[in-house]
Amino acid sequence: MKLEQVLSQLRQHKIEVHFDHTGPEGDRTIIVGCALPFPYSGRFQYYTMTLAPGEDEISREEREAMKRRLCHLATDIFDEDEDLAELIASGVSDEEPDHLGPPAPYDPDPPEDSN
Repeated sequence: MKLEQVLSQLRQHKIEVHFDHTGPEGDRTIIVGCALPFPYSGRFQYYTMTLAPGEDEISREEREAMKRRLCHLATDIFDEDEDLAELIASGVSDEEPDHLGPPAPYDPDPPEDSN
């Protein structure tokens, strides 16, 4: 998949480019990052791609590594994972669930376990 298409797909899922630098030899470093999905909400993660001079193809292995690093394994970012369609349809997703409310208030004296 072409680099520009990969970056476009990432932006659609709120994964932004935070650093893009081309060195004097033509090598390119791109760092993308995002707020992690549930259950890691509140944390931020980055992924670094290093491209050789003139390289503009991102392999499937690299795209899968990016999804793992950014905790988006159940998000079909690149529209290429047929197995995820069934999971997403059944409600499995990396997106923040709508049914979750705020966490319960902290209780310094929780009830003792009866086991």
